[in-house]
Amino acid sequence: MAKRFCRVLVDLNCCYECTYCCNKIDGIMDKFVDIEREEYEDIIHKYDAVCLSGGEPLMPSNIWKTQHLAEKAKWYSKKVYVYTNLHYMPNRQLIHMVDGWSVGFHPSQTAIDDFVIRIQRMVAVGAKGVRVMVEKDKVETLNDLIGLVEIKTWEMNKCDKTDIEDWYKIVNT
Repeated sequence: MAKRFCRVLVDLNCCYECTYCCNKIDGIMDKFVDIEREEYEDIIHKYDAVCLSGGEPLMPSNIWKTQHLAEKAKWYSKKVYVYTNLHYMPNRQLIHMVDGWSVGFHPSQTAIDDFVIRIQRMVAVGAKGVRVMVEKDKVETLNDLIGLVEIKTWEMNKCDKTDIEDWYKIVNT
């Protein structure tokens, strides 16, 4: 059965050095199919939705790529999701273009108060489908966000256990 979703790594650059990053799991990067940026449009025709991820898709060096890829997906009437650590805030155009945001909370990298303010700001400017991803044992730190956004837990040993999406990595920037 064909998959309805794909994840596209915009770039592997990131502003954090998280020891628990899924991209650092042995063999995980081998699961991504390398594509040239020019192949992206042909690839996304097969799917209902595209998740733009990375590294960090909102880093200043990546934001224009993320915006361009989101615009292409929207041009073809695809749903667009972004997975980010929200260290950098997206511009309003991207906020309104994206159908859903998965924001990884990294308590060893980001102060909880700063993180809560960023999430509140995203919601206040109209970001749709904001959900916060947090390690199971850290969920209680996000009590200020309960009722404002969806909070989901994840476990490091399940990062590569999904079978609902195809994985691609853009190799030219």
